[in-house]
Amino acid sequence: MAGLGSAVTLAFKPYFVVAVAAGPLVAALRQRSVRVLLAPENWIAGVALLVYAAGSALLFPAYFTEVLPLVRDVYLKLHHSFPDMLLGAPMYIFYAALITTWLLGREHRDTEPNIAILASAASGFALAYVVQRKGWPYQAYPMVAVAMLALGAALFRRPEFGRSPSRSALAFHVVSGLQFMAALFCFNHVFEMHLLDGPVGKLVAHPKLLVLSGEPTFGHPLVRTLGGSWVSRQQALWVHLYADVLKRQGGLSADEVNRIDAQLARERANLIADFKRQPPDVVIVDTNFDNWRLWVQGDDEMIGLLKPYRPVASVEGVADILQRVD
Repeated sequence: MAGLGSAVTLAFKPYFVVAVAAGPLVAALRQRSVRVLLAPENWIAGVALLVYAAGSALLFPAYFTEVLPLVRDVYLKLHHSFPDMLLGAPMYIFYAALITTWLLGREHRDTEPNIAILASAASGFALAYVVQRKGWPYQAYPMVAVAMLALGAALFRRPEFGRSPSRSALAFHVVSGLQFMAALFCFNHVFEMHLLDGPVGKLVAHPKLLVLSGEPTFGHPLVRTLGGSWVSRQQALWVHLYADVLKRQGGLSADEVNRIDAQLARERANLIADFKRQPPDVVIVDTNFDNWRLWVQGDDEMIGLLKPYRPVASVEGVADILQRVD
């Protein structure tokens, strides 16, 4: 199961390859033998990944012809600098946890191998977080969570654990507790547009919903909360959002601009096709993150599609709500 679990993890997040490989590599280095790397779990993971890759190529060729070019042309181009990534709050928590784990573990060599595997896995997740250069909290979570596990393992395996602690042990407990609390606060935030639940929910039961926005939190979890159905094939018009930021930042070559414009045109075409295939009951136009009202007004085809709709509510500074009336 460990091999299959690793394969599933890497199928979703190839960036995690260093974290997944860290345990076997550390064990092999400590034992000074490659036999650990030939364990059945590793073979199972490798074979499962090959089957997944082959199946994707045969059954879902659009992933290679459409999705990967989209990732290359738009998604990967918008990112933070490496210094910003290395100096963010999640990284400070990771640094502190790793240093404290090392200080705890060096006093007790008998527990160090197991702790080293956890610490190396946390470092692999940290590398994945930095390499992605997005800075999103969910991408930092594996790094911080496994670092906390390593810290907990080092703390609870101290010989005096469960007895009256010495001053140094008490200091380690307090510092570890503060780091854990910092980790909780680091991830204790969420952005959800609950302001829209009431105004949209009273219009129609189980609505077919479309949101004109580059921000996913406008439509989700709203559509699930109302028991509705989502019209678009995308969770948001994120290509338009990314393209706007990239063009305002500047520094793009003519070829890069052309590639981005091609992805913009494809996203718009998909939106129009989805709209025509399944006309929504309610359309929400984002006026918070960007004024999508102006985007609609500048697109003749969108104006035509929205003719059967009338404004029924406006949440000030957040969104306009349109309902189909024919």
